[in-house]
Amino acid sequence: MVGSPREALYDGEELARKEVVVVTVNYRLGVIGFLAHPELTKESPHHASGNYGLLDQLAALKWVQRNIAAFGGDPKKVTIFGESAGAFSVNSHVASPLSNGLFRAAISESGGVGAGFGRTELPSLEESEKKGVKFAESVGAHSLAELRAMPAEKLLQAGGFPQANVDGWFFPESAASLFKEGKENKVPFLLGSNSDEGQHFIRSVLPASEYIGQAKKDYGDDVAQFLRLYPSDSDQAAKISQQHQFSDRTALATRNLAGDVARGGTKVYLYYFAYQDGGVYDTETPTLGLRLGADHGGELWYVFGVLNHWKTAVPEADLKVQNTVMSYWTNFAKTLDPNGGGLPAWKPVGQSTDQVMVLDQSVGTQPHPRAAQLDFLHTHAAK
Repeated sequence: MVGSPREALYDGEELARKEVVVVTVNYRLGVIGFLAHPELTKESPHHASGNYGLLDQLAALKWVQRNIAAFGGDPKKVTIFGESAGAFSVNSHVASPLSNGLFRAAISESGGVGAGFGRTELPSLEESEKKGVKFAESVGAHSLAELRAMPAEKLLQAGGFPQANVDGWFFPESAASLFKEGKENKVPFLLGSNSDEGQHFIRSVLPASEYIGQAKKDYGDDVAQFLRLYPSDSDQAAKISQQHQFSDRTALATRNLAGDVARGGTKVYLYYFAYQDGGVYDTETPTLGLRLGADHGGELWYVFGVLNHWKTAVPEADLKVQNTVMSYWTNFAKTLDPNGGGLPAWKPVGQSTDQVMVLDQSVGTQPHPRAAQLDFLHTHAAK
C-alpha cells in the first residue's frame, strides 16, 4: 500500500561496497497494482487481471537481464530479495512460471506466500473480479471506462486492499499450492523472520481473563499446554503472549515454506533474527507500552548497512552484527552460499527444519528458540 525505493532505508550504497550491484524497483500499489475486474480480464490476451504490481516486477527483472551488464552486473547471477510485501513478491516470483530463468537465487524476509504473513490461499480470479466490481461501484463507476476516467488519486484515496489472485497466467495455482506441490522455480533460497514481528501489528489485546477464555474455546484439552507456552497470569503477560503469537505464526509460515522448498531438493538457508540493538535506531513508539524488540523490518537496518550512515555513535556490537548480516546476504548472492570469510557456519535445512541460523547477541545455527511454540501452532493450525 505504501513505500518506494527512494526511502533512505533501501539505499544500496553499502551493499554495493561488498561488490554486488543493487537494483531497486518501483511497482504499482493498492488498487492501481492489484485491482481485478471482469472488463479488464476480457480485454487481456491472457484472460487475466489484477496482478499488475507483480507484472511490473516481472518487467523489471527482464530489464535487468537486458541491461545489467552495462552496470557491471552479470545477468546469470541475479538474486531477488525483499521484506514483508517484498518477501511476498519474492515468493511469488519463485512460484510463478513466468519468472523462470530471470534469477538464480532468492532471499525472503518476514513474508508468507499468501495474503499477510501466513500460508493462506490466494483468492480466485472470479472472487477478485467480484471485489473489483464492488470497489468500482463504491467510487461511483459502473464500467471500466468510468474507472479509467477517474483521477488516480481518487481511486487510491478510496482505499481497499486488493490482493494478488490466481489468475491462471502469473499464478496457474496459488503460490502456496505451487510450493506444496514442488512446482516452483528451483533456485537456492535464504529466508526467515524476526523475533518480535507482532510489535506493531497487534494494536489491541484481550485482558488475561478473556484471553484465557478464548484459549479454552480454541484449544480444549490442550489449553494447559497452550498457556504454558503463552503465559497469561496477568494482563501484562497476556499482552506479551498475544504479540508473540503473531511473531510465531510468521516464523511458522517461514519454516513451512523452507520445508516445502527443501523437500523439492533445493538448498535452503533458514534464519531467525532476534538481535536487540544497543543504539536508538527505531523511531517508532513501542506499541502497547512493551519493550521494542526485533520488530517487523528490524533486520533491514543491518541488511542495507544503514548504521554506517548514522549521525551519532553506533555501538561496536551493532556494527559487528550488521557486517555479519550483510556478508551472509552478499555471499549468498555471489556464490549461492552465505558462508565464507570466517563467519559462523550456516548449515542449510536438511530433512527437517529443526535447525535455524539465529542472528542475535551470539550468531550460530541451533534449534529454533521458539520450536515448542511453533510445533504447537503447527499441530493446531486450524485455530
